[in-house]
Amino acid sequence: MIGLAATAAMCAGATAASDDVFPAPFTAAQIDSIVAAHQDADAVELVRCTSLHVAYDASARSLSGTLVEYRDITLLDQSAVEDLCRVFAVDGPFRRFDSFSANVIPADGRDSYRINGKKLDWIAFTPDRGGVVMLEETFKQAILPGLRRGDRLQTIMRYESHAHHGLHPEQLSPFGYPVAHCSAELVMPTGHRLAWTARGDARLLDKLRYHEQERGRETVRSWTLTGLRVAGDDGPGWPDDPGQVTVLRHVTGVEAGEGKGALAVGADWGAIARAYRERTAECFEPDKRIRELAHSLTDGRASALERIDAVYAWVQGNTRYLGLFRELGGIIPERAALVASKGYGDCKGLGSLLIALLRAAGIEAWPVLVRTSHVGPLSIDLPNPSQFNHFIVWADDGGDGVWLDATLTDCPAGHVYPHDAASPVLQLRPGHEGLVTLPVAIWSEGERRYAITGQLDAQRHLEIESRLAASGIEGLLLRSAGSRLAPAEREAFLNHLLRPVTIAFNASPRESNGADPAAAIASPGNDGEASAPETLAYSARTSQPLAGSAASVFLPRILAPLSLPSPVLDLPELVDRQESWRIVIPAGWTVSPDSLRVATASLEWHRTVQQRGDTLCLDRRVRWDHGAVRDLDLTERRRVWEDALKTIRDDERGHIAIRVAR
Repeated sequence: MIGLAATAAMCAGATAASDDVFPAPFTAAQIDSIVAAHQDADAVELVRCTSLHVAYDASARSLSGTLVEYRDITLLDQSAVEDLCRVFAVDGPFRRFDSFSANVIPADGRDSYRINGKKLDWIAFTPDRGGVVMLEETFKQAILPGLRRGDRLQTIMRYESHAHHGLHPEQLSPFGYPVAHCSAELVMPTGHRLAWTARGDARLLDKLRYHEQERGRETVRSWTLTGLRVAGDDGPGWPDDPGQVTVLRHVTGVEAGEGKGALAVGADWGAIARAYRERTAECFEPDKRIRELAHSLTDGRASALERIDAVYAWVQGNTRYLGLFRELGGIIPERAALVASKGYGDCKGLGSLLIALLRAAGIEAWPVLVRTSHVGPLSIDLPNPSQFNHFIVWADDGGDGVWLDATLTDCPAGHVYPHDAASPVLQLRPGHEGLVTLPVAIWSEGERRYAITGQLDAQRHLEIESRLAASGIEGLLLRSAGSRLAPAEREAFLNHLLRPVTIAFNASPRESNGADPAAAIASPGNDGEASAPETLAYSARTSQPLAGSAASVFLPRILAPLSLPSPVLDLPELVDRQESWRIVIPAGWTVSPDSLRVATASLEWHRTVQQRGDTLCLDRRVRWDHGAVRDLDLTERRRVWEDALKTIRDDERGHIAIRVAR
C-alpha cells in the first residue's frame, strides 16, 4: 500500500513532469513485487494519475486551466503490446491537445528511450456518437514504435482544459488492466468552494482516500485508490457499477462571484437552472417564419392542449434527429430559426424549435434537462449540470403541464420514454427552478398481456396459440421498433416477442386479422393515449413429446417469453404483465395445483395453477410499484430483492406436473 505522503508526492511529480522527467513513485523492488502478483494479466498499471489545475474564468464563464494525464504500465503479454502501442488524444472545445511524451524502459536490458509526441504520425478523425458529430472535436491516434513484451511504458498527455458546464466526473477504476495506484488531483484557487461525492462499489469506496492541503494561494485536493482489480460484468454499465468508483466534483462558488449565465459553478440546482435559462434565452425566440407556421398549425384550435398536440405532431413529423456540434453546441442549443431552416437537430435543437413554436402559439414552454437511465442515477446532492445528457420540454396546458420529447416519433404528447424518467429532472420554468420528479403516469411502461390457448394430446404433443397485446409506453416502444424493420427482419422480431423459450416448437408467428404486425402491437388511439386494438399471434406445436414418465407429464411453467427480474433493476425493465393459459388435456388426466405469491414494497408476483374440468389454467400477474423502486439506490435494490428474486427464479423455472390416466 502507498500512503498519503507518497500519493501527494506522486501527484506533484506528475504535475511537474516534463517531456524529459517522469515521476518514479515506486522502487525497483516494489515494481517487481507488483508485476509478480499480476502474471495472469496482460498488463498491469503501476500508476494512473490525473492532475487538473483550473480557475474560474469570468470572461469565458468556464473553469479553465490545464490537465495532465500520467500513466505507468508494464506490458506482460503481446496482446497488451498491440493494444497499448496505440495512443489516443482528444482535441476539442473542452480539451485542447497540447503535448504528448513517452518513456520506454525495456525489459531485456536495452537502453531506455524517449518518444517525443511531435515526431509521431498522428491520424485525426471526427467522432460520431449515436447521430451526434462533434465538428470541432477530433480524436488523434498515433503508434508508438519499438514496444515489446515486458517493457514498461510511461506516458504523459497534456491538455488545455475548459469546463464550461462543470467539472467532469473522474473515474478511478481499471480500464481493462489491474491498477496498483490510481489517483486524481484537483488544484484550484483557495477562494473556490468545492462539493464532491463518490459513488460505486462499496468495497472500493471504503478504500478511497481523500487528501486536502493548502499550497500558497491554492488548495490541492486528491483522491486515491490502490490495488484495483479488473471490474466484472455484474452491472448495467453505469459509471458507479461494482468494481468501479466515480468521483463527482462541483464548484459551488468563487470569491469573485459566479457571473451571469455561469453553468460551471453554482450553489444549488436552482442557481444552475437560472444560469442555463439566462444563457439560452435567445435560442428560443420565434422569428417571422416560426410565428406564421405556429399560427397555421393552431388556427381554430381553442384549447391549449389542442395547440400543443398540433405543434408537437408537426415537429415529430417534419424534423429529424441529428447533432452537428460546433463550439458549445454540446451544451447550448442551436437557435430555433436555424433548426427550422435545416429541418434537423439534436435533442436541444429540436427542443429549441418546439419551444419557439409553442410560444408563438401562445403556450408557455421551457426546457427540462434529463439524465437518462442508461448512464446511471443522478447525484441529486451535487448540482453539476454535466450529469445531464438529454433535453425535453415542459408546456403549460392550463393544468399541471405537458411533458414533451421532441426527438420521439411514436410518442403522443404527455408521454416520455421510461429511460428519460429514471432520475429527477431539472426544471427551468421561472418560479419552479430546480429538480422535480416526473409523474409515473407519463412514463409508466404499461402492460403486456399474454393469452395462451391450446391442447395437450395423448401422445404428449402440445399445440398452442400465444397472443400478445401491449399497452402504454411498452406498446409504443414495440410498435416503433416493428415499424422500422424490413419484411425479412420482422419474423425474427415477432419470434423474440412470442416464441416459446422452454420447449422445442415447430412454430410460426402470424398477424391477427391480417393487420400489419407493427401496428398490431399497439397504436395511438384517437384519445392520444397508447392502446392495443390488435394483438400478435404465434401458433406452435412441439416437435417432440413433452418430458415425463409412464405416470406423469411435465410442462414448463414458462411458455410465453418471461424476463425474470435482475438484481440490478432499471426502470425500463419494469413492465406489468398478465398471463392467462387455458390448455385442454386428455380425459382422465389431472393437474397438480400449485401457486406462487411473492410480495414486497414494490412488487407483487402472483401465479396460480389449477384444473377446471378438462382444462389446465395458469394465471400469472406481475405488478410493479415504480415509485418505490425508483427511490432505492443500487445497494438498497440488491438488498431488498435478493431473497424475493431467488424464490421467484427457483420456482418459475420448475414444471407443472400432469398425472396421466391409466
